[in-house]
Amino acid sequence: MRNRILICSLIAVLVGLMMGAAVAEEKVNGDDGDIVVVVNGEPITAFKFYAEMEKQVGAQILQNMIIESLIMQEVERLKLSITDADIAQQLEMLRMQFPNEQSFQYALMGMSQENLYAQLKIQAALWKLGTRNVKVTEEEMKQYYEENKDDYKEPETVRARHILVKTEEEAKKIIEALDAGEDFAELAKAHSLGGTKDRGGDLGYFSYEEMVPEFSAAAFALEVGQYTKEPVQTQFGYHVIKLEERNEEKQYTLEEVKDSVQLAILSEKAASSQEIIQDLLKKAKFDWRWERYSNIFSGLVP
Repeated sequence: MRNRILICSLIAVLVGLMMGAAVAEEKVNGDDGDIVVVVNGEPITAFKFYAEMEKQVGAQILQNMIIESLIMQEVERLKLSITDADIAQQLEMLRMQFPNEQSFQYALMGMSQENLYAQLKIQAALWKLGTRNVKVTEEEMKQYYEENKDDYKEPETVRARHILVKTEEEAKKIIEALDAGEDFAELAKAHSLGGTKDRGGDLGYFSYEEMVPEFSAAAFALEVGQYTKEPVQTQFGYHVIKLEERNEEKQYTLEEVKDSVQLAILSEKAASSQEIIQDLLKKAKFDWRWERYSNIFSGLVP
């Protein structure tokens, strides 16, 4: 749970700092007297644009900039090192919060690699600060593993092909063709409505939960090399399914997942990002030159 909170915080910081970077870049490249756009003969100047942007998101961007500065100052004070391996670890922790690579990439859409790297570095710094005094014993790892064994289990998966058609009658004709010795992949290419038709209906590997229940029940009941003798109806139409391969469920040993177990325990025992930031803010000395921002942390520090 704490991991998820850390990741959500990271994404929020990433978005805020991206906005800040964009503002800063425009500010450097443009003069206050510049005209951003002319609307029906009426100009919107850079000055008005920046003023409105500051009014809407200025406090949030300044908060993020100050927090980032405090975090990196503390890392430097404690002489902690942030390596590429630390940043890679944070990237993997972030990726694990998404169900698949596509959703992960979608969440990062619009962010440059440079910005992503910079913010993962901040998250790596928070991780170092939060875990620097945390120890994990062998006994703790054994206990955690036994209590969470299901988390370290590879579910049974199968690789199957399917032919999707609109009607039960069409599906029965496909089964008759298979019974007569015709090739499943060729039939899929010729008749299937699914997006896998060009691959001969090959769906690749999937677990029981990854497909609709009716489809999985039929596929997992087959022996390797068999195909369904009756059409399988789902919300998408009627399927004929052939099982190509099966990978049995695998329980990983503690030795195989030791690093992952240690990371999970560290996540539970680590000081949270919120705790670290609040502590840094309490100790910080501010010399506000723009007084209108002097209370931006009033709700964050108890």
